[in-house]
Amino acid sequence: MGQIGQAVAGRARASGMQIHYNNRCRLRPEIEADVEATYWESLDQMVARMDVISVNCPSTLSTFHLLNASRLKLMKPSAVVVNTWFGKRL
Repeated sequence: MGQIGQAVAGRARASGMQIHYNNRCRLRPEIEADVEATYWESLDQMVARMDVISVNCPSTLSTFHLLNASRLKLMKPSAVVVNTWFGKRL
């Protein structure tokens, strides 16, 4: 959860949402506490339990197909995905 993810988390928290995240590296404890975020080591386990999933990451080879067909199948049928990508197209 970089700067954009933290900004989105702050807005989501202000509207009463709980914040959960997965990232290559876990945030420092003081940043987690500031945005009241819960870290998940497993993206698969996290997406299976969330109602809203906001993807905020650069478009790179490592993030290409981050939410692939198998992960979409794990999600609740009622879940909403907000996909915000930035950077060059692959």
